[in-house]
Amino acid sequence: MSHIILEPREECFSSVKEATNFLKKLGKDHGFNLRVTSSQKDRIYYCCDKAGIHVSESKGLRKANTKKTNCQFSAIIKRLPPTLKILRSTHNHEANKVFKQPHRQHKRLDQQAEEFVWKLKELNIYAHYQILCALQAARPGEFDTLNVKHIDNIVTKLALKHAEGLTATQTLLQQLNDEEVWNSFKIDDSGRLQYLAFAPDWGREMYRKHWRFITLDCTHDVGPLTLNPLCNP
Repeated sequence: MSHIILEPREECFSSVKEATNFLKKLGKDHGFNLRVTSSQKDRIYYCCDKAGIHVSESKGLRKANTKKTNCQFSAIIKRLPPTLKILRSTHNHEANKVFKQPHRQHKRLDQQAEEFVWKLKELNIYAHYQILCALQAARPGEFDTLNVKHIDNIVTKLALKHAEGLTATQTLLQQLNDEEVWNSFKIDDSGRLQYLAFAPDWGREMYRKHWRFITLDCTHDVGPLTLNPLCNP
Protein backbone atom coordinates (compact mmCIF):
# COMPACT_ATOMS: atom_id res chain seq x y z
CA MET A 1 0.00 0.00 0.00
CA SER A 2 1.41 3.40 -1.04
CA HIS A 3 1.00 6.05 1.64
CA ILE A 4 0.92 9.81 1.08
CA ILE A 5 4.19 11.45 2.07
CA LEU A 6 4.64 15.22 1.88
CA GLU A 7 7.62 17.39 2.60
CA PRO A 8 7.57 19.26 5.94
CA ARG A 9 7.22 22.93 5.15
CA GLU A 10 6.71 26.38 6.64
CA GLU A 11 5.61 29.08 4.24
CA CYS A 12 4.33 32.64 4.54
CA PHE A 13 1.35 34.01 2.61
CA SER A 14 -0.30 37.38 2.03
CA SER A 15 -3.50 36.35 3.84
CA VAL A 16 -5.06 33.53 5.84
CA LYS A 17 -7.43 32.83 2.95
CA GLU A 18 -4.51 32.34 0.57
CA ALA A 19 -2.84 29.95 3.00
CA THR A 20 -6.10 28.03 3.46
CA ASN A 21 -6.65 27.72 -0.30
CA PHE A 22 -3.08 26.51 -0.75
CA LEU A 23 -3.55 23.83 1.92
CA LYS A 24 -6.84 22.68 0.36
CA LYS A 25 -5.24 22.49 -3.08
CA LEU A 26 -2.39 20.49 -1.58
CA GLY A 27 -4.92 17.98 -0.29
CA LYS A 28 -6.76 17.88 -3.61
CA ASP A 29 -3.55 17.31 -5.60
CA HIS A 30 -2.37 14.50 -3.31
CA GLY A 31 -5.72 12.79 -2.77
CA PHE A 32 -6.70 13.60 0.82
CA ASN A 33 -9.04 15.96 2.61
CA LEU A 34 -8.71 18.13 5.70
CA ARG A 35 -10.86 19.22 8.60
CA VAL A 36 -10.41 21.89 11.25
CA THR A 37 -9.75 20.48 14.71
CA SER A 38 -9.49 23.82 16.52
CA SER A 39 -9.80 27.47 15.57
CA GLN A 40 -8.18 29.89 18.00
CA LYS A 41 -7.58 33.60 18.03
CA ASP A 42 -4.07 33.37 16.60
CA ARG A 43 -4.07 30.06 14.69
CA ILE A 44 -6.12 27.30 13.06
CA TYR A 45 -5.32 23.61 13.51
CA TYR A 46 -5.96 21.10 10.71
CA CYS A 47 -5.84 17.32 10.53
CA CYS A 48 -6.62 14.67 7.92
CA ASP A 49 -10.27 13.64 7.69
CA LYS A 50 -9.12 10.07 8.40
CA ALA A 51 -7.66 11.08 11.77
CA GLY A 52 -8.90 9.40 14.93
CA ILE A 53 -10.03 5.91 15.85
CA HIS A 54 -13.51 4.60 15.19
CA VAL A 55 -15.23 3.22 18.28
CA SER A 56 -17.81 0.74 17.08
CA GLU A 57 -21.11 0.43 18.92
CA SER A 58 -21.98 -2.72 16.99
CA LYS A 59 -22.88 -5.77 19.07
CA GLY A 60 -21.01 -8.09 16.75
CA LEU A 61 -23.87 -8.73 14.35
CA ARG A 62 -22.06 -6.97 11.55
CA LYS A 63 -18.73 -5.30 10.90
CA ALA A 64 -19.03 -1.53 10.98
CA ASN A 65 -17.33 0.39 8.18
CA THR A 66 -15.19 3.43 8.88
CA LYS A 67 -12.87 5.71 6.94
CA LYS A 68 -10.77 6.55 9.99
CA THR A 69 -7.24 5.18 10.03
CA ASN A 70 -5.80 7.19 12.95
CA CYS A 71 -3.87 9.30 10.43
CA GLN A 72 -1.40 11.61 12.18
CA PHE A 73 -1.12 14.32 9.52
CA SER A 74 -1.43 17.80 11.04
CA ALA A 75 -0.92 21.42 10.01
CA ILE A 76 -1.26 24.90 11.48
CA ILE A 77 -2.14 28.21 9.86
CA LYS A 78 -1.04 31.19 11.94
CA ARG A 79 -3.06 34.36 11.49
CA LEU A 80 -0.31 36.96 12.09
CA PRO A 81 1.71 36.83 10.03
CA PRO A 82 -0.25 34.40 7.78
CA THR A 83 1.92 31.29 7.87
CA LEU A 84 1.30 27.66 6.96
CA LYS A 85 3.28 25.05 8.85
CA ILE A 86 2.93 21.31 8.26
CA LEU A 87 3.78 19.59 11.52
CA ARG A 88 3.34 15.94 10.55
CA SER A 89 3.55 15.36 6.84
CA THR A 90 2.98 11.60 6.49
CA HIS A 91 -0.39 9.90 6.02
CA ASN A 92 -0.94 6.24 6.87
CA HIS A 93 -3.40 5.58 4.04
CA GLU A 94 -3.60 5.58 0.26
CA ALA A 95 -4.40 8.68 -1.74
CA ASN A 96 -8.02 9.04 -2.72
CA LYS A 97 -7.04 9.28 -6.40
CA VAL A 98 -6.08 5.60 -6.30
CA PHE A 99 -9.79 4.85 -6.43
CA LYS A 100 -10.19 7.13 -9.48
CA GLN A 101 -12.79 9.26 -7.73
CA PRO A 102 -12.30 12.75 -6.30
CA HIS A 103 -13.07 13.31 -2.64
CA ARG A 104 -16.65 14.51 -2.15
CA GLN A 105 -15.42 17.94 -1.01
CA HIS A 106 -13.48 18.39 -4.24
CA LYS A 107 -16.64 17.80 -6.28
CA ARG A 108 -18.15 21.00 -4.89
CA LEU A 109 -18.04 24.21 -6.86
CA ASP A 110 -17.42 27.61 -5.36
CA GLN A 111 -20.01 30.34 -5.87
CA GLN A 112 -18.24 31.79 -8.91
CA ALA A 113 -18.13 28.39 -10.63
CA GLU A 114 -21.80 27.72 -9.82
CA GLU A 115 -22.77 31.08 -11.33
CA PHE A 116 -20.73 30.20 -14.43
CA VAL A 117 -22.56 26.86 -14.83
CA TRP A 118 -25.99 28.44 -14.35
CA LYS A 119 -25.19 31.18 -16.86
CA LEU A 120 -24.43 28.50 -19.46
CA LYS A 121 -27.78 26.86 -18.70
CA GLU A 122 -29.55 30.19 -19.20
CA LEU A 123 -27.80 30.46 -22.58
CA ASN A 124 -29.60 27.21 -23.52
CA ILE A 125 -26.48 25.06 -23.40
CA TYR A 126 -28.12 21.84 -22.26
CA ALA A 127 -25.35 19.34 -23.04
CA HIS A 128 -23.64 18.79 -19.70
CA TYR A 129 -20.48 17.60 -21.44
CA GLN A 130 -20.20 21.04 -23.07
CA ILE A 131 -20.71 22.70 -19.68
CA LEU A 132 -17.97 20.52 -18.17
CA CYS A 133 -15.54 21.37 -20.99
CA ALA A 134 -16.32 25.10 -20.71
CA LEU A 135 -15.79 25.03 -16.93
CA GLN A 136 -12.48 23.20 -17.22
CA ALA A 137 -11.32 25.61 -19.95
CA ALA A 138 -12.30 28.66 -17.85
CA ARG A 139 -10.56 27.34 -14.72
CA PRO A 140 -7.65 25.13 -15.91
CA GLY A 141 -6.51 22.48 -13.46
CA GLU A 142 -9.24 23.12 -10.86
CA PHE A 143 -11.97 20.77 -12.04
CA ASP A 144 -10.06 18.03 -13.85
CA THR A 145 -11.48 15.38 -11.49
CA LEU A 146 -15.11 16.20 -12.33
CA ASN A 147 -17.10 14.22 -14.87
CA VAL A 148 -20.48 14.61 -16.58
CA LYS A 149 -22.32 12.84 -13.73
CA HIS A 150 -21.03 15.46 -11.28
CA ILE A 151 -22.28 18.23 -13.59
CA ASP A 152 -25.70 16.50 -13.70
CA ASN A 153 -25.90 16.62 -9.90
CA ILE A 154 -24.68 20.22 -9.74
CA VAL A 155 -27.21 21.41 -12.34
CA THR A 156 -30.02 19.63 -10.47
CA LYS A 157 -28.98 21.32 -7.22
CA LEU A 158 -28.82 24.74 -8.90
CA ALA A 159 -32.23 24.21 -10.52
CA LEU A 160 -33.77 23.50 -7.12
CA LYS A 161 -31.99 26.51 -5.69
CA HIS A 162 -33.46 28.79 -8.38
CA ALA A 163 -36.92 27.21 -8.19
CA GLU A 164 -37.82 29.39 -5.18
CA GLY A 165 -39.82 26.67 -3.44
CA LEU A 166 -41.71 25.48 -6.52
CA THR A 167 -42.01 21.82 -7.42
CA ALA A 168 -40.43 20.50 -10.61
CA THR A 169 -43.82 20.50 -12.37
CA GLN A 170 -44.62 24.04 -11.23
CA THR A 171 -41.21 25.18 -12.42
CA LEU A 172 -41.81 23.57 -15.83
CA LEU A 173 -45.23 25.22 -16.18
CA GLN A 174 -43.76 28.59 -15.23
CA GLN A 175 -40.99 28.17 -17.80
CA LEU A 176 -43.49 27.20 -20.51
CA ASN A 177 -45.58 30.28 -19.75
CA ASP A 178 -42.55 32.57 -19.58
CA GLU A 179 -41.38 31.31 -22.98
CA GLU A 180 -44.95 31.45 -24.35
CA VAL A 181 -44.95 27.76 -25.31
CA TRP A 182 -48.40 26.25 -25.90
CA ASN A 183 -49.39 23.87 -23.13
CA SER A 184 -52.45 22.05 -21.87
CA PHE A 185 -52.80 20.39 -18.48
CA LYS A 186 -55.38 19.17 -15.99
CA ILE A 187 -55.21 19.01 -12.20
CA ASP A 188 -57.58 16.78 -10.22
CA ASP A 189 -59.51 17.74 -7.06
CA SER A 190 -56.63 16.64 -4.81
CA GLY A 191 -54.20 18.96 -6.58
CA ARG A 192 -52.35 16.26 -8.52
CA LEU A 193 -51.39 16.71 -12.15
CA GLN A 194 -53.34 14.31 -14.38
CA TYR A 195 -51.67 15.20 -17.65
CA LEU A 196 -49.46 17.82 -19.26
CA ALA A 197 -48.95 18.36 -22.98
CA PHE A 198 -46.83 21.06 -24.59
CA ALA A 199 -45.49 21.79 -28.05
CA PRO A 200 -43.56 24.56 -29.82
CA ASP A 201 -45.25 26.59 -32.55
CA TRP A 202 -43.47 24.76 -35.35
CA GLY A 203 -44.62 21.40 -33.93
CA ARG A 204 -48.24 22.51 -33.77
CA GLU A 205 -48.05 23.85 -37.33
CA MET A 206 -46.62 20.55 -38.56
CA TYR A 207 -49.38 18.63 -36.77
CA ARG A 208 -52.07 20.82 -38.38
CA LYS A 209 -50.73 20.11 -41.86
CA HIS A 210 -49.80 16.43 -41.49
CA TRP A 211 -52.01 15.12 -38.69
CA ARG A 212 -52.86 11.96 -40.68
CA PHE A 213 -49.21 10.86 -40.73
CA ILE A 214 -47.76 12.16 -37.45
CA THR A 215 -47.71 9.93 -34.37
CA LEU A 216 -47.60 11.67 -31.00
CA ASP A 217 -45.60 9.89 -28.32
CA CYS A 218 -46.96 10.01 -24.75
CA THR A 219 -44.99 8.69 -21.77
CA HIS A 220 -48.18 7.65 -19.92
CA ASP A 221 -51.71 6.55 -20.74
CA VAL A 222 -53.40 9.92 -21.15
CA GLY A 223 -56.92 8.55 -20.89
CA PRO A 224 -59.39 11.39 -21.57
CA LEU A 225 -56.70 13.71 -22.90
CA THR A 226 -57.73 15.13 -26.26
CA LEU A 227 -55.11 16.47 -28.62
CA ASN A 228 -57.55 18.63 -30.56
CA PRO A 229 -56.18 21.79 -28.90
CA LEU A 230 -53.01 21.22 -30.88
CA CYS A 231 -54.94 22.24 -33.95
CA ASN A 232 -56.44 25.34 -32.37
CA PRO A 233 -54.76 28.76 -32.55
